[in-house]
Amino acid sequence: MLLVRIIPKIEYGSYSYALNIIATIEIFTAMGMVAGTFQLCSENAYNESKKKQIYEYGSAFGWKFNLGLSLLLIAIAFFFPFSIEESGEMLLFASLTPLSSVLTEFQNIKLRSDLKTREYAIANSIGTISIAVFTIVGAAIYRGKGALLLRSVSYIASFIIVFRMTQVGVSLWGNEIAEEEKKSLYSVSLVSMMNTGLSQLLYLVDIYVIGVVLTDSVAIASYKVATTIPTALLFIPTSIIIYIYPFFASHKDDLDWVWQKYKRIAFILFGLNIIIVIFLFSFAERLIVGLFGAYYTDSVLSFRILLINYLVTASLKILIGNIMVMLRKLKYNVVETLISSGLNITMDYYLIKYYSIEGAATATLIVTCVVSMISFIYLFYICKVSNGV
Repeated sequence: MLLVRIIPKIEYGSYSYALNIIATIEIFTAMGMVAGTFQLCSENAYNESKKKQIYEYGSAFGWKFNLGLSLLLIAIAFFFPFSIEESGEMLLFASLTPLSSVLTEFQNIKLRSDLKTREYAIANSIGTISIAVFTIVGAAIYRGKGALLLRSVSYIASFIIVFRMTQVGVSLWGNEIAEEEKKSLYSVSLVSMMNTGLSQLLYLVDIYVIGVVLTDSVAIASYKVATTIPTALLFIPTSIIIYIYPFFASHKDDLDWVWQKYKRIAFILFGLNIIIVIFLFSFAERLIVGLFGAYYTDSVLSFRILLINYLVTASLKILIGNIMVMLRKLKYNVVETLISSGLNITMDYYLIKYYSIEGAATATLIVTCVVSMISFIYLFYICKVSNGV
């Protein structure tokens, strides 16, 4: 909300486009090793020795891999032709992000797998506040470029503060683990990366297609504003999943338990989210103007469409997707996300061409509904039909 008032609308579009590229590169963060390490550490929650070995191996691999991603961003900034002006230069200022952010990601999953919920909550709050403060200060000093540079630095600041509090860090060189565990770790990591990454592309691809079809940084800025609140609201299902995931992982073979707990959590999420969405939908125009300014009234319709998308995503898609990973139904997730990503890109191209940013929002909503319904049916089949109930 503060950034759109500090950074001019045209430059905010370029900033958003650069941030979109970073988010795309970060799909490959640690080659999925953050999720894989967390899964195996959660499965070995009461075996401290094995959990320590897995974490050290995963975190050492992760930061080295992300060093390569940072170098890749530098190469893209120098050699890739951009349709949106200034995006390449801004990308250069953000090139440290993959390397710095992976440190806090591993730090957080270590606290989660140790079931240190209170410490994780504090660490997450420190990280959030750090990003907000550093980004806003950077924008005040040097607008979009300053925001991206200090956003990268904020992860390092957060990591140091949390390390001093908890003594949880990352391993620089790691150690060897059993071949069977290594095979399992890479398998879960790679498929989780593909699944989570391709799911994220449903949101990232919109801005890319807007950039290609409309070549208008103002349209990108308006769409980015429309996505801001619905995206921020995802902290609600994410917070619940962060807490419940280790417990679900420890019950991955008890499918009846998984189904009963899923129904309860999904019902609570839907009840909470429907109230939030109805309220925000009713006051959409006042919210957009009040929070972002009169320059962004063209975001209102897209904002309303994306609120409905949030309702489906938060109540169904995210929860089921995480349960699928926990149940090791990884091949299904890969196939589903490949199909949904292809469908989203195709729909984006044609709908944006005819309906501008509202078309992008509509494409995302349609794909989310289709994917969520298929995933629900498959989860029901796994837990109730194939389980013999």
